Amino acid sequence: MSQVLFLHGFGQTAPESTPQLRALRAALPTASILAPTYHPGGSVAATRVSLALAAFYELLKTAPGGTTHLVGYSFGGLLCALLAEQHPELVNRVLLLAPAIDNYPRNYAGRDQADWHMPAEFVVDLSTHSERPCIKRSTTLVHGLLDNDQGGSAPWRIEEWSREQRFAAVHMLAGVDHSLEPWLSANSNPTCNRPVFRHVVSEALLSHSG
Repeated sequence: MSQVLFLHGFGQTAPESTPQLRALRAALPTASILAPTYHPGGSVAATRVSLALAAFYELLKTAPGGTTHLVGYSFGGLLCALLAEQHPELVNRVLLLAPAIDNYPRNYAGRDQADWHMPAEFVVDLSTHSERPCIKRSTTLVHGLLDNDQGGSAPWRIEEWSREQRFAAVHMLAGVDHSLEPWLSANSNPTCNRPVFRHVVSEALLSHSG
């Protein structure tokens, strides 16, 4: 299969320790999974979306086979969607886990700069990118119905986006919050109406993939 690029959630400065990446590695034990950080030197305040996307573009250009699967959680999901929107020729398939769309309008638009939790340089740069990226590659979306605008994105935002764009599959999970729990940990206890993480990964990245 294509190599996999995993992008972590905002503030997760040690991607290898995140439950999302651990679950992904368990679901794809033989895959080549890259998990770089977009927080330069571990500094969240130094993060800039444009610089991160440019760095990931350079990484995608060197992919064996020419394309890469993208898996992103929370803000990393937004970054993956932006990468696929801007460079679809380098992307195979995409899996978005609780993507933090509408990030600029949710967190910064209309607010006093003193209330911003990031430097102005980050906010201005963020505002130049799509709030809800166009879906140009086969993309599976997973979101918890208990998510909210304080954790990630309220479900109504995701539901609107899924109506605006053509996704390969959309899973809106009852009883699941922004952390994707208890769904993420439910691999050994699947329920009839809730496909477990390994199934979704297989559906999203392995079915008829290159």
